[in-house]
Amino acid sequence: MASEENYTTLAAKLYSCRSALQAEGERHAKAMKTLQNEKSGIEQKLALLDAGQDLDQIAVAKSVMYRRGRYAHGGSERASVIYDAIAYFANSDTLRPHQSLKAGYFGTKDYDRWHGQRSDHSYGMGPRHGSIVFAVGLHSDARDRDLTEVERSACIYYLRNIEKIEAAEVESAQ
Repeated sequence: MASEENYTTLAAKLYSCRSALQAEGERHAKAMKTLQNEKSGIEQKLALLDAGQDLDQIAVAKSVMYRRGRYAHGGSERASVIYDAIAYFANSDTLRPHQSLKAGYFGTKDYDRWHGQRSDHSYGMGPRHGSIVFAVGLHSDARDRDLTEVERSACIYYLRNIEKIEAAEVESAQ
């Protein structure tokens, strides 16, 4: 008596079912992550608007430069990072190579009992001792070209308002 459902066909159906469940779980997790990121982005934009910030300027700045860590946690020499980054965007043509964000990022590090020691490095590099807690640099595509006046101005706007921008970001995350 031959049955349509034997060990082979049932095992194949079980494997197929398990694979479909796993694929659906992965699709769902990806969709949830996408929606969570979209929601967080909208909340962040609303908080920035509430704080009176210019979203267009911020978007342009973020397309050119990055901020790693938080200025609020940048330590004792964090203001010098902002000062030098603003100087770069305002006068990039007149600065020496070691003062250029095209050559490396500006940052601060924690080491031993010193919080926020200035620590600038070439891209892809870091300190031998301690770890970077705050940094400002250029995205790789922006390092390979001259920035427009609009981009430079937007970066200066962002850096001058970094504390307000961070406060709005932190508020939106809560």
